[in-house]
This record gives sequence, C-alpha cells and structure tokens, in this order.
Amino acid sequence: ERVANRNLEIVAEVITCIRDGIRSTSRTADVIAWNWSWSAYEPDPQEGILRLLPEDVILMGDFERGIMTEAVGFKYLNDEYSLKIVGPSDRFRGMAEFAHAHDRRVYAKIQIGTTHENGSVPYLPVMQRVAAKFQALRKAGVTGLMSCWNFGNMPSLATELAGALSWEPQPADAEAVLTELASRHFGPAAAPKVVEGWRLISEAMEDFPGSIPVQYHGPVSRGPAFPFVLERIGETFPRSWLLDCNVDADDMSNWVSPFGPEHVLVCFRSLVERWEKGVAVLTEALALTEGEDRTALEREIGVARICAIQFCSAANVVDFLLTRDQWYEAADEEQKESLRLRLIEILRAEEANCEAALPLVDADARLGFHGEGYGYMFNRPLIEQKLERLRATLVVLGG
Repeated sequence: ERVANRNLEIVAEVITCIRDGIRSTSRTADVIAWNWSWSAYEPDPQEGILRLLPEDVILMGDFERGIMTEAVGFKYLNDEYSLKIVGPSDRFRGMAEFAHAHDRRVYAKIQIGTTHENGSVPYLPVMQRVAAKFQALRKAGVTGLMSCWNFGNMPSLATELAGALSWEPQPADAEAVLTELASRHFGPAAAPKVVEGWRLISEAMEDFPGSIPVQYHGPVSRGPAFPFVLERIGETFPRSWLLDCNVDADDMSNWVSPFGPEHVLVCFRSLVERWEKGVAVLTEALALTEGEDRTALEREIGVARICAIQFCSAANVVDFLLTRDQWYEAADEEQKESLRLRLIEILRAEEANCEAALPLVDADARLGFHGEGYGYMFNRPLIEQKLERLRATLVVLGG
C-alpha cells in the first residue's frame, strides 16, 4: 500500500513540477494532465491522483477507455481509443464528475477519423457513431479535445463532421448535419441514401471484436496483403501498426484474446455481412449522382469497400488456419479430404477478395497507408505478391 501511495504521489509530483515551471513564465497558459493508463497505479477513476493535482491543472481523460462492452454476445473490456464505442466510459465519467464537483475544466482524448480498429484507411465511415460521440462529449461537459494521434489524421468526411459538431451552439439534430454533409459532397438527391448507408455501417461496427490484442496484432491493417501460410511455422502475428519485415504467421495465440479464434471468426463474419449491406446502399446512391458528385461518392464508397475487404481477410485467415490445423490432425481419410476441399474453398474466396481490392487501391492512394508505420500495409505490389502465394498454395492442395 505504501508503494501504491508513493506511485500516486510521483505522478502528481511530476505534473506539479511541469505546472510550476510553466507558471514561472506564464500565469495564463493552459496546463493539461492526461490520465493515460493511470489505471496501472490506482483503480478508476484515480481520484487519489486527481486530489493531489494543482487546482488550475485541466484534466484530460480517455473518452472510451475503461468500459465493458461486447461483440456478438461476448463481453470484454474496451481499453483503447475506439470509434465502435461512443463513450463516455466509466473511467472518464468518474474523472469528469470529480472535476465538475471541484469546478475544474474537463478535456477528452479521442481519435478521429480512424483508430487501431483499422489504422490503414483514412477514416472509418461510421458517421453516426462520430456524431453520437460529439453529442456525448458535450453532454459530459467536455470543453476541449485532443482528437488525433500519429495516424488517423487525414482530412476526411469524419473530420469534417467532427468540425461541424465541435462548436457552440452544437446542432441539436445530428441527422440534419449528416444530411447536409452528404448533400454538400454528393448532391441533395443522393444524400438520404448515403446517410442510410452510413447508418448501416455504423451499426455493423457493433460486431467488431475490439480488444487490445486484436487491434495491436490482428491482421486487419494488412488485410488483402496478409499472407496465408500452409506450412506449420509456429510464428505469432506481427504488429499491426508497424512495418515488420516478416509477416508470415500461423500462431494466433497473441491476438485472439479474450475471444478465442472461433468467436473472433464469428465476429468478423457478422461484421462483414452487416457492413456490406451499408456498402450496397451507398452504391445504390450512385444512380442519384452525376459528374463530380458521382466521382466523389465513388471515392468514399471505396473506403467503405476496402474496410469490408480487410475484415473479410481477417475472417478468412482465421478460418484457414483453424481448418488447416484440423486437416493436419485428421486421421480419417474422408474427413481429411473434406478439410482439403474446405481449404481450397477458403483460398478461392480470399483470392476473389484480394482481386476486388486491386482497383480500389489503384483509384485511391490513401488506402493501405498507415500513419504510424509511415508506409503501406497493403498496395498493388503487396496484394499481387499475396495472390501469387495463394495460387501456389492452391496448386499444392490440388485446387
């Protein structure tokens, strides 16, 4: 307990020293303390640290971290920035209640327009969730934001929407803001269908299995470039946010927690099925556009489509590895043959999935670029390299 108390004192002491240094030259400069991972020192909402901070320090909290949520019925703790989670989390709510009770300002840390949920797209087109998040920020008494990190910072429809909802007076009707945004970019005739497509995609995001392992070591960011390995090599999955040199992997133990591979597969299959319904509605809206509006909508549909392709690749690689291991272990020849045919079926599906990605990456250089790795997680050469390996594997399997 003495060590724990000292940890709280050290955190507060560091922040106080920074505050005192700033105050030595400015009485008006804002000093902001961010509660990043203070849960390592003290249970939520870390009131011990909060009470030790100077009263003029602004408190900034992670808006979504520290809340129980679920993916297709499986409950888990969200402990990362999220566009799936609207917020506020229990952790943030506790910090904000303390701050308001002591007449202190509250800021929030979020990420717009993408997160580790899928870091290699310019934004996640979950527009209703973005709108709901900004309404929740206002309701929580937030008066300032840090809304970026070292990726997810490309100007996009999501950042434009965030800008529209960041100022007082905040529009009360978020649906009207979304319709106005869609009308401005794609024309008023297409706007209702575009907003409906965004709604379906936003609802599909409920199924994303957003644990830290899934986001930090899962295959989503590489998607159509992530290799499928037939041999048993015993390699865990690479980091999803950096350009690791060797990304061949078949040991899923470092990324499917807490769900397990079977439930991760259920989540991604459901996510893709629901997401594609939204993409279909967006595609229907194309018939209601022309000229530059049509070109603009095609570009943004490409973002939504590549996300579905990435999520589909994630599902397919899990399906492939689970089936591959069953194939290796099967003693019955009839069962082994059935599993071989299933492997071929999965590889053919992934081949078509990767081929569908090629015209999208050709048309939009934003797709596949990761701002933290500062390079492409997938592009035409990487996808073609994967396709070559898929086809070689099909030959080995007699497919």
